[in-house]
Amino acid sequence: VLVTSATCAGVPWLNPWHATVLGGRDPKEVWTSTDTEEYEALRILGLVSVASAYATYVPVRWRFGWVLPLTCVSSFVLLVVVAGSPNPQTLPFKVVALVFLLLLPMVAARS
Repeated sequence: VLVTSATCAGVPWLNPWHATVLGGRDPKEVWTSTDTEEYEALRILGLVSVASAYATYVPVRWRFGWVLPLTCVSSFVLLVVVAGSPNPQTLPFKVVALVFLLLLPMVAARS
């Protein structure tokens, strides 16, 4: 549980747009050749993939099942609070989708 939670806590921070902002530079100046604005959606997809694999293949008791979704959501929200978002208008939808998509495999693993 701890290794998977640590992996999920680190996944949102592996983002070139946020790394540039946290480094004190303007992402538009650094990343001129690639579109880095949708890296948040790719990180959400990565978090959901890890959570789905975890819920499917790791036999863990239900009382510990809340640790992984909580770690994923809190790490993503902390990143967005600290570094901001390239698309703030879509951020509420992304957070709600992340919560829903993380809870879905955990509830399915219980049944």
